[in-house]
Amino acid sequence: MQRGLKQFLFGFLYLLIISAISFGIYSIFLRPRPSCTDGIKNQNEEDIDCGGKCGACEIKELDVEVVGQQVMGVQSIRKTSIMVVFRNPSLDYWVRNFSYKVDLYNILGVKVSSFEGVSSIPPNGKRIIPIAGIDLDPRDAGTISVKVTGADWSAISDFSNVQVSSSNVKAAITAAERIKITGTMTNSSPDKIAEFRVGAVIYGKDGVPKAVSQTLIENFEGFSKRDFEIFAAFEKGETIDLQRTEIFTEVLK
Repeated sequence: MQRGLKQFLFGFLYLLIISAISFGIYSIFLRPRPSCTDGIKNQNEEDIDCGGKCGACEIKELDVEVVGQQVMGVQSIRKTSIMVVFRNPSLDYWVRNFSYKVDLYNILGVKVSSFEGVSSIPPNGKRIIPIAGIDLDPRDAGTISVKVTGADWSAISDFSNVQVSSSNVKAAITAAERIKITGTMTNSSPDKIAEFRVGAVIYGKDGVPKAVSQTLIENFEGFSKRDFEIFAAFEKGETIDLQRTEIFTEVLK
């Protein structure tokens, strides 16, 4: 009886030792370190995965908004264009970068094209993304779907606003029945911009976008000016409001 009790006690002690060693190995080497994506309120976080060492809890409630999407085109040249407008609703944070995917479907609901990219949005700002010259007859174009992922939010104190402005913007219809937009861009900052997008949205008299196009400016030196030209095709018969032409810009590199 005593021998059996001793064997039980030794066995129990052995299991305790093995368990302690296993727990120590797990705790030191195998257990995942606390992080801002582990779904646990730890490391002095104010809420799950926010506050403390992690980003502000306000960011968890923020989303990049899709506030506009338009499909347009020119039947005579069988080209379709897409314009998507993203918005940052926050006054205190900017979107350092986010990824987007735009899928274009035909009138039968079949996906015919996909486009992906990365962009940024200043505080309380918007970002226009143009996708022009798609090889699809506008009469066959249906709907688009837009997906936003991986938004990286940063405090406004980290935001560096590139001081670029447009002036002398003019829009006219050429003899070739295209719209020509000209103007001057001014880089008021000391920094050189490696690649810069200048785009234009053309509206009809009904206030609906009828065309979108863009051009690229490379090696835009600080404290300098650059003239630009943008050409856009439009559907014959459309009544265009040239005075309403909207210029948008984006630093790409």
